[in-house]
Amino acid sequence: MNSEGHQKVTTSHLKRDAYLYVRQSTVRQVIENTESTQRQYALRQRAVALGWPHDRVIVIDSDLGQSGASAVDREGFQKLVAEVGMGRAGIVLGLEVSRLARNSTDWHRLLEICALTDTLILDEDGIYDPAHFNDRLLLGLKGTMSEAELHVLRARLRGGIINKARRGELRCRLPVGFVYDGGGHVVLDPDKQVQESVRLLFATFARTGAAHATLKYFRQERLLFPTRIGAGASKGELAWTPLSLGRTASILHNPWYAGAYAFGRCRWRKRPDGGQGSRRENLPRAEWLDRLTVGQEERQRILALATDFPAVWRDPTTPQRERKRMLALLIEDITLLKQRELTVAIRFRGGATTTLTLPRPLTPQQLRATDPEVRRQIDALLDEYTDVQVAHVLNQRELRTGTGDAFDGVSVQWVRFSAKLKSLKKRLLDAGWLTSKQVARQLGVSRTTVSGMRVARQLKARICSDRGEWLYWAPDSSQTPSLNRDATSTARGAV
Repeated sequence: MNSEGHQKVTTSHLKRDAYLYVRQSTVRQVIENTESTQRQYALRQRAVALGWPHDRVIVIDSDLGQSGASAVDREGFQKLVAEVGMGRAGIVLGLEVSRLARNSTDWHRLLEICALTDTLILDEDGIYDPAHFNDRLLLGLKGTMSEAELHVLRARLRGGIINKARRGELRCRLPVGFVYDGGGHVVLDPDKQVQESVRLLFATFARTGAAHATLKYFRQERLLFPTRIGAGASKGELAWTPLSLGRTASILHNPWYAGAYAFGRCRWRKRPDGGQGSRRENLPRAEWLDRLTVGQEERQRILALATDFPAVWRDPTTPQRERKRMLALLIEDITLLKQRELTVAIRFRGGATTTLTLPRPLTPQQLRATDPEVRRQIDALLDEYTDVQVAHVLNQRELRTGTGDAFDGVSVQWVRFSAKLKSLKKRLLDAGWLTSKQVARQLGVSRTTVSGMRVARQLKARICSDRGEWLYWAPDSSQTPSLNRDATSTARGAV
C-alpha cells in the first residue's frame, strides 16, 4: 500500500466499518472461477493493513451469481448503498469497478453518496476519495469503461448468434414434440407417446374451442403431458408432468406447431412418376385446405347459413363454445371505451360497423353487496344488538347476504365496515356510556371493584360486544362513598 493511500485514511474513516463487496455474474462463474472469488475475499487483508480490525470488516456476498448490469435484483448492492448513505461505512472495497456495478447510473449514484458521507473506495489499483475531483474523474472513467466492456461482450455474443443463424446452424431449445436429428434438422420426436400427447391437446382444443376446456379434459382424465428438462444433470431427458393453463396457452400459440401438429399430419401429393414430392412441393393440410376452390353448391349452402344464423344462435342446445365460434366468423374487431358508460364499436368482417352504448357492468364487489334494505335493518338493529345477535335476528327474518348465505357475526361485521356503520359499542360510547377504566377513574376505585359493583347491581351496565365487554352508565358522584363501601363488602362476601 503506497503512502498516498495511507494518507487518505483518517481517524474518522477508521471509526466506521469497512465494507467488502463480493460478486460474480453467474452461478457457473461462482463454481468454476474460484480464483476470482478468492481474490475478492482476500481484500479483507487490505482493509486490515489500513487499520481496520478483522471484526470491523463486513463482507457482503449475497449477490454471488447476480449480474451487475442493474441494481434492481441485487439485494447486497442495495444494502451496501444504504449503509453508505447512513454514514456507517468508512471505506468500500471491491476487486474492480465491474464487481460493484456494470451500469454507469448505479456506479455514479454510489460515488455521489460516498462523496456526501466522506466514504473511501478501494480497488485492486489503489484508494480513491470520491469527494476529490481527480479521484472522482478517474472512478467515473473506470465505470464508463466497465459499462462499455459489457456492451462489447453482448455485441460479440449477439454477432455470433446472428452468424450461426445465417448459416442455418443456430440451435435453440425446441418445444416439446420436436427434436434435432443427427444432421441437425428439426424432426418430430421419435417417441410416439409424445407425438400422440401433443396431437391430443390440439384435437381436444379443436373439439372444445377453449384452453380452459382443454385443460379440464386433461385433468379429468388424469393425463400427464411431456416436457424435456432444460438444465441440470438430467438435461434433455423426458419428464411427464400435469398440464397447466399457462403451458396450454403457450403451446396453442406457438408457431412451431403450425402444420405439423395442429392438423394432425401433412397431405403428400404424388409425383407423375409415382413417388412422393418434397416437403417444399407438399403443403401442410391447413394450407392445402385453404387452396381448395368452393363450388356453386357449397357457395349456396354457405349463403343459406346467413338466414339460419339467428335460429342457431337462439337454439338452447347450441353450446357456448359454438356461439364464440360464430362470433369469430362475423366480427373483425371490437373497440371498447370505458367512461361513465361503455361505448362498444364493432367492425364486422364484411366492413359494416355499429356502435352500442351500454351501462358499465357491476364490479364483483357490487355483485356480492348486501341488499340496501338489509343494510338498513342492520343499521337499526345495531342500536341494541351485537354483531352475532344481529345475525341471529336477520336469519330469523329469513334474510341473506349478497352471496345468498346465512348471516353470522363475521358477515355482519363486514357489512358494517363496507357501509361504515357504527358498532353497538361505538354507539353506546357516543351516547355517554363509559368503560370500566373510565368509571374506576371517576369513582377513585379499581376496575375489580367496578366489576364487583356491577355484579351487585350497584351500577347500570350492559354487554356491548360479542367478546363480553361491558359498558357502564355514568354513576352519581354523590353516592361514591357508599358505593365504594358496598362494593368492598360485596367483594369480601364473595370471597
